[in-house]
Amino acid sequence: MATFGNIAEPTETGHTASAIVHGSIFTLTEAADIVKITVHHFRRETPMVAQCNIYMVDENGNPYGPPLGATEEATVEVTEGYQDFYYATPLHLEPGKYFPCIGVPVAEPTTNHYEYGRNPGEVGQSRYYYWTYGVWADPFLAGQPASDYVYCMYVTYIPTAAVMHNVSVESSPVIGVPVIIDGEDAGVTPTGPVSVEEGSHTIAVPSEVET
Repeated sequence: MATFGNIAEPTETGHTASAIVHGSIFTLTEAADIVKITVHHFRRETPMVAQCNIYMVDENGNPYGPPLGATEEATVEVTEGYQDFYYATPLHLEPGKYFPCIGVPVAEPTTNHYEYGRNPGEVGQSRYYYWTYGVWADPFLAGQPASDYVYCMYVTYIPTAAVMHNVSVESSPVIGVPVIIDGEDAGVTPTGPVSVEEGSHTIAVPSEVET
């Protein structure tokens, strides 16, 4: 298995007494089946429940859309360290930027804050929003406060191999026609098999051919 996110030990402590969802933006570089999200907590006086989820991130670096899938609930115990939140069924994600996050309820008593680990991060790498515990924002609430630290949290996944297909292009009665597949030179007709990932592709040939 592999991971993406922040696996470092925390250098800072954050805390909240409010019901809140918070997380950081990370990049997944390959297709993956997500197994769990792991989050660093500090010691608590009493246990509390929590749950994790993931949102997509747009080209401007903002989380958006519906939540992609919640983990099972887990109890945040009175011990300090990283804790796993598992998916009952792996969540499939394609490469891209994502916003894994954790949601916690109101602290009870309110003096018993939820404390979490974080490190200095990139500009606007983290977000948070207030919620009713268990009701994930759908879609993600635009314009939420951005922070320049990164939460100590990471995602564990199983890489999934892309499904590949072979594509050949023929022409008749003229042969030797140049072929472009997804903007790349694929030779001339009849082309040999070109391996492409499953999905939509663009095949282009000249609009006119001299004979």
